[in-house]
Amino acid sequence: PGIIIKMKTALFLLALICFAAADDIFLGEDHEAGLIELEKGDDMFYWLFRSRDVPEKDPLVLWLTGGPGCSSEVALFYENGPFIIQDDLTLEKNQFSWNEVSNLLYIDQPLGTGFSRTDKPDHYARNEKMVASTMYKFLTLFIEKYPEFRGRDFFITGESYAGHYIPAITAYIAEQGNPDINLVSSAIGNGLVDPYVQYPEYNKFSYENNLIGGIHSTILTAGFKLCQGLIWTKIWPLALMECQIMTTTILGFPLSPNFNVYDIRRKCEVPPLCYDFALLDKFIDLPEVREFLGVGKRAWSSC
Repeated sequence: PGIIIKMKTALFLLALICFAAADDIFLGEDHEAGLIELEKGDDMFYWLFRSRDVPEKDPLVLWLTGGPGCSSEVALFYENGPFIIQDDLTLEKNQFSWNEVSNLLYIDQPLGTGFSRTDKPDHYARNEKMVASTMYKFLTLFIEKYPEFRGRDFFITGESYAGHYIPAITAYIAEQGNPDINLVSSAIGNGLVDPYVQYPEYNKFSYENNLIGGIHSTILTAGFKLCQGLIWTKIWPLALMECQIMTTTILGFPLSPNFNVYDIRRKCEVPPLCYDFALLDKFIDLPEVREFLGVGKRAWSSC
């Protein structure tokens, strides 16, 4: 019996040491991560960072990266999250993180994005209704797991293709009338919301910023009118092909863009996304990080 007790004590101390080591990696941030099962074969990955200010009172803010199909960990480490990855894979605190004043929740969605998985091909999102209903199911289960957020002020935010996700999710939540989800407002940054309106603006913006010449602009005017016509017909494959062909004449070959699409003053130094996310790939793959996240050996990609 004495040996068994000593072994249990040793294992307990080892667990504490491992927990302390993981905590040290993340600079003592108050956070949790894991997978929430939506149903058998479907789960979604989340990473919650509690507010550095008043976590028991501050709002819950959801962040969604676009793509479609890009992991929200990209924003976590390169945009508005609490950490900045250093060259040696250690973390530096981001003093401008959104969890300075809010409880910040990152989710990999739709299913199949980042660490989120489904074993049912028909559960991959084919439209915004599927995206919205799946996200709503996740949120209800998330609040069951973290009841302190029941009725808490809730904000949905995101960028790029999340300009499609966010309106659909917002409307779906409003329709359900669930008092547990106290949605206050939604915010979209640099969002793709209405392709019919937005695609022709590539031409105007590019011409005004000297990225293309007058003849090119004239050709694009006609091309984007055809793009709009195909969008109006709802023949989506043809619309996407035509609209993207016009856009590609501005941006250049997708694997080697003419310039940095996020900062047109700069060259695209690391095609195709113009930024090097290798440090994120390496950090996510650290055994101690994967152990904390609870994702085992499942594959992950930024987009």
